[in-house]
Amino acid sequence: MTNSPYSCALGAQSLRRENPVHSEGAAFSRQSCPVSSPRWPLLLIVAAAALLVACGGGDSAADDAAAACRSQVNDTPDKLLGCVTLDGVRTHLNALSAVAQNNGGDRAIGTPGYTASVAYVQQALERVGYRVTLQPVSYRTFKSLAPSVLAQTTPFVAAIESRVFDFSGNGSVTAPVSAPVVATGCKLADYAGFQPGHIALLQRGTCDYLQKADTAVKAGAVGVVVYNNQADGIAIGDLSSLFTPEVSVVGVSQAAGEQLAARIPTGLVLALTTRTQRPWALTHNVLTDLPNPTATAITLLGAHLDSVSGTAGMNDNGSGTAALLETALQMAKVRPLNTLRFAFWGGEEIGLLGSNQYVQSLSAAQQQEIDLYLNFDMVASPNPVYYFGADTGVAPAGGATRKDSTPMIQEVMTAVYRQRGVPFKRGIDPGLSDHVAFGNAGIPYGWLFTGADAIKTAEEVAVWGGKAGMPMDPCYHLTCDNLGNINTVALALNADAIAYAALHFAMNRLPR
Repeated sequence: MTNSPYSCALGAQSLRRENPVHSEGAAFSRQSCPVSSPRWPLLLIVAAAALLVACGGGDSAADDAAAACRSQVNDTPDKLLGCVTLDGVRTHLNALSAVAQNNGGDRAIGTPGYTASVAYVQQALERVGYRVTLQPVSYRTFKSLAPSVLAQTTPFVAAIESRVFDFSGNGSVTAPVSAPVVATGCKLADYAGFQPGHIALLQRGTCDYLQKADTAVKAGAVGVVVYNNQADGIAIGDLSSLFTPEVSVVGVSQAAGEQLAARIPTGLVLALTTRTQRPWALTHNVLTDLPNPTATAITLLGAHLDSVSGTAGMNDNGSGTAALLETALQMAKVRPLNTLRFAFWGGEEIGLLGSNQYVQSLSAAQQQEIDLYLNFDMVASPNPVYYFGADTGVAPAGGATRKDSTPMIQEVMTAVYRQRGVPFKRGIDPGLSDHVAFGNAGIPYGWLFTGADAIKTAEEVAVWGGKAGMPMDPCYHLTCDNLGNINTVALALNADAIAYAALHFAMNRLPR
């Protein structure tokens, strides 16, 4: 590791905070220092701009702190963590919430809400001097032109209620039906003896719908029917834009699926029709650099900017976006050893599109210039566990594996936790966020995460507080992921952890 004169040793003053773990929803007591789309009213833009340059509501101490943050170079942990405040981060969350409220409650890609989210981040960065690049990201959209039609033709004729999965292929097929030896059909080995040219009947569960459908198609299925694994209606699914075969995929109820499964030995034949379109569209990543013209390495930090369709996405992932944006704003005057790049990804929720297309756009030499990537997704879950992860990445074909930097990344990512006496836990890499593309390219990476729909155990409650038997984020991918779904203790703590890691890796390189 190359050390610079600005090497980020933890400052005792900046990290001497009360232990927040068992104070759910409380905010740290610190001074505040905060920070177009045609569908986003000008009034909101003006209001957000005002919040970027003023805070404290007339409080002179807060005003003085804000003025200091605007003028000083935040190149030490004490100064940077003193300026990356909960109030500043919440300014951005409030703005993104307003974007959603003014655009049908939605910030998913392809919506005016995502366009307005891009505009907000771009304008906030440009106000403090960053040059912003909007990188095009192509993606498939989905339209269902008519309800799916599913009917049994043998051993007797009967209509079956069904619903087309999002991103299903378009077509009509009549074929015999087979089921894999493992009903959920998640692995190719589950299809031992499966007849190519048959429709696959699968049970919901174990793996996601994309994996089910892809695996069935690889086994030779010409159509896919997924039945529910509980008695709460028809299985409803989203295959994501990564599903490209022209194969029809529909869901049915548990009762219907079990009846069909029982009829397979009698020579069950189904007729399946879906009428869909998957046209291409364009969205954007938001990229900006804190440059060092002589640097030979890039430190890259990212958070996905899009929400799930139909949600404001405040924890997923307004939380990571807001904390990373505030870090970028407060570092605008820093002169790093490495080029520091901030990325706000589009299309994470429909297949990690923005990050994948970004990495694929780089040559092998450009990928090697990236020293490491840090990812921040869902950092303020209401019932949190403090997870982190780090890895050196998988060496690309023909390339060499970099030196093991996992311990160093781990040390930096958890430094704020350790200094404040907050327990943390190394998470099993879920492979469901934007660090995946970088790891697959052999680029070292780290991530912070406070949990999604996994159930919090009594043992975890004994460590972190909260509620046992409840999801870490009860509103994960639901319309209730609004401002009320944010744990401000977790948000404040992780904002500091993000800022510290950004400054450290702006000034220090990993061993090669």
